[in-house]
Amino acid sequence: MSTMITYLTSVWKLNLTGAAAVVNVYAGAVAVMPLGMLFVVDTVIGNYWLIILSSCAYTMVS
Repeated sequence: MSTMITYLTSVWKLNLTGAAAVVNVYAGAVAVMPLGMLFVVDTVIGNYWLIILSSCAYTMVS
């Protein structure tokens, strides 16, 4: 995260407080995103379709 703060302060010319706020929002979004995906999988997609989709995505990337 310190690399991201350095990038935001040097390239984007943000002050340290603004860069720390951006990094905190990013860290919070990363922490909450699995819960959102869990809700989507349980209510919309279903477990078997998720396994099929993730297997296809893994095969395409590999």
